[in-house]
Amino acid sequence: MSAEITNTGIICPKKELDIVRTLTCGQMFRYFQQSNGSFKIMSGDKYCELYYSGDKTVIKTDDPDYFYGYFDFATDYDKIIAELSAFDELHNPLTVSRGLRILRQDRFETAVQFIISANNNIKRIRGIVERICEKCGTRLKNGFYAFPERERLLALTAEDYRNLGCGFRDEYLYKSVPMLTDEYLGYVAELPHDKAKRELCKLSGVGPKVAECILLFAYKMTDSYPVDTWIFKAGKTAELDTPQKVSDFYSARYGKNAGYAQQYIFEYIRNSHGGENGYGESRI
Repeated sequence: MSAEITNTGIICPKKELDIVRTLTCGQMFRYFQQSNGSFKIMSGDKYCELYYSGDKTVIKTDDPDYFYGYFDFATDYDKIIAELSAFDELHNPLTVSRGLRILRQDRFETAVQFIISANNNIKRIRGIVERICEKCGTRLKNGFYAFPERERLLALTAEDYRNLGCGFRDEYLYKSVPMLTDEYLGYVAELPHDKAKRELCKLSGVGPKVAECILLFAYKMTDSYPVDTWIFKAGKTAELDTPQKVSDFYSARYGKNAGYAQQYIFEYIRNSHGGENGYGESRI
């Protein structure tokens, strides 16, 4: 395996984990860049710091087993890239996006954050999430706040969410958080992709794009192909003239690797258009 657990965390070749590409591509929102160029991230109540040392990526953490799974080091990305290389249209995205990994995130945290993401941009999503964590999460010794447990969010009213900057998503969160029990989230995991997507779309504030993101980033349903503004622009044709048609076509075309292809394409578009700071549009 390319990643090695050490007594201070995890170390892997830099080409296996590009920190900026992986953390800032819109699949997670609790990352904090430091003045020295390193990144600190929170996942639930787990914490790690990432930085480069020569040609290695270092993940410093007291929870290496958790972050080994979180960064999905058990998956062979060389094999995935080799399989996707059969598609000529992916040549440039695969060249640009090496080192981007799809994270394996907590189901509840991911669902809440992607409800917040609807018609939103990354900077604003991050601010909303942190305000919610500061209000309802436990403050940890490292100074950060854990992502709140569901029971703590149940105490919030729609007005509370609005006051935290959620905007029209206040009602979405107020209605959906009570539904996101461990039992419900586990039930979704047992469903095939299409049924899981339909089930998630029953939640307030969850449309097809948000549902696909939840399934890709929290359930490892890698045949998911979320279609945001930029992915739609990249994939639309006279025949593929709706986001759903683009999603269905490329999910079928790339099969079990569709989610990886989607992330590589999005990262390629980000590089072509100056990244988040260049256009600041909605990731979702």
